[in-house]
Amino acid sequence: MKILGKEISKKMLIIIVVSIVIVGGGVTTGVILMNNKDNQKQEEKQKDTILLKEDLKFEINSEVKLLSLVSKDNKVKILSEDDTIDTSTLGEKEITIKYEVEEKEETKIFKITIEDTQAPTIGYQKELSTNVGSKIDLLKDVKVSDGFRSSI
Repeated sequence: MKILGKEISKKMLIIIVVSIVIVGGGVTTGVILMNNKDNQKQEEKQKDTILLKEDLKFEINSEVKLLSLVSKDNKVKILSEDDTIDTSTLGEKEITIKYEVEEKEETKIFKITIEDTQAPTIGYQKELSTNVGSKIDLLKDVKVSDGFRSSI
């Protein structure tokens, strides 16, 4: 049998194929074992720290509870109360949460972002009427709200 222009016996071809399978299997096994070790290290790391949700951005003046920031995949005991976080100021806010690892109290400090993504709304009467000579209040019944502050 000819392969790449060279004469190779069936026995030699079988040896080459078996060698490729053995080497490929060894490499695959090594990769699987390395991934398993990485997964074990990841799981051990998760046991030693608190896991938070990925998206820590919130609308201004929204109600956010502290424990709602913690991932469901968490492996630690949370010691902090489920307090409401003050979201009345725009920007980054530093949050502290307490948890327990191997009967030792730990603290994690992280940041959340308070944003104002809602456009303001203005409500008014589309038509106004008045009597000749009377004063007219153009701002009567005008209501403005932006989710952050509102005025009448």
